[in-house]
Amino acid sequence: MILLATNPGRFAITPDGKLWAFLPSDHYGAYTRFLDVFDSVRLLVRAQRCAAPPQGYSPASGPGVAAEPLPFYIGLAEYLKSYLPLHDALRRHAQTRDAIFIQAPCPWGSDFRRNLPPGRPYGLEVMADPYDTFSPGALKHPLRPFFRRFFSRRLREDVELACATSFVTKEALQKRYHSVNGTFTTYCSNVELPESAVAAEPRRYAEGRGAFHLICVGAFSHYSKAPDISLKAMRQCLDRGLKLRLTFVGTGVYLEEVRAMAQGLGLGDVVTFLGRLEAGPEVYKALDAADLFILPSRQEGVPRAMIEAMARGLPCIGSTIGGIPELLPPEEMVPPNDVEALAKLIQDVVSDPARMDRMAEHSLRTAREYTVPALAKRRCAFYRAIEAETKEWLARNG
Repeated sequence: MILLATNPGRFAITPDGKLWAFLPSDHYGAYTRFLDVFDSVRLLVRAQRCAAPPQGYSPASGPGVAAEPLPFYIGLAEYLKSYLPLHDALRRHAQTRDAIFIQAPCPWGSDFRRNLPPGRPYGLEVMADPYDTFSPGALKHPLRPFFRRFFSRRLREDVELACATSFVTKEALQKRYHSVNGTFTTYCSNVELPESAVAAEPRRYAEGRGAFHLICVGAFSHYSKAPDISLKAMRQCLDRGLKLRLTFVGTGVYLEEVRAMAQGLGLGDVVTFLGRLEAGPEVYKALDAADLFILPSRQEGVPRAMIEAMARGLPCIGSTIGGIPELLPPEEMVPPNDVEALAKLIQDVVSDPARMDRMAEHSLRTAREYTVPALAKRRCAFYRAIEAETKEWLARNG
């Protein structure tokens, strides 16, 4: 059986029909896992037509994985301009006899679901919570409150009508979005670490260190990773006499705004912006050079960046949002948007090398739960549930 799989990301497609993606979670290897159950995969995605793959992009298609490109758009204005051709394509694909896998939340993914024949089975992977994505401070848009209500309601409908649902969290997303009793439900992170990404041993922190090096990895396409909170907490820590440096990894439309914020807070000499790094070795090198990973997010599913930091044996602190509480104990988290709490936690952690040793050990233990063998069994059961429901429906409906 063939699987038609949606992905809310942005892709590029070259004249030879090959699909390309920047994020590691969208690279070809992320889709070969479907081939453990399905004969082949068609990727229904927004794809910008390019003469050559953009710099830093890697293949998303390959043997067994082909592209089904949709009109490309970024933002609400372009979405409205491409509305008619996009929805014509979605209606056409909704008549498929393939098994269907939808990643959510995704505006056009929900539109695709609404075009499916009544009772048509589909599997749903819930990646994040729009209620947090559009929380105050996470996005600068006049329609933010409307988006928060609208997309949360859409996701609730997507979950209720799915024949099988996999959440990236163990509990967090499930508390807000409930599957119908009797449907197949599981949890399986979309973060999958190769064994080579996991350090052999955790870090060790000696007394009497000099300056501590903090790092935060995340896009600047919005404020969901709370770089403003990190910078303000950094300022408080320096005012208390701590010797710290902070490195940001990532890029996006708000990068220059955040850089200007750092300068305005007098942090120009101690805050570094590395921009976009190649996934894998380049990111690992930056993590290995740091002492403490911080992620005071306003919105998260299960953060890939934090799990990768944990895999390098790095102590981590974060906010009490999304799936972060499934990675960290309560004493290593702070409420979102709380500058004072974050500054105090940073101070407490870097002042206690023995605590940092324990945190590093916890990180490595947790990261090992996200290696390929640990996730494969639950993921295959989810795919087989989609396959079985689809075959039964096709048999009933000719």
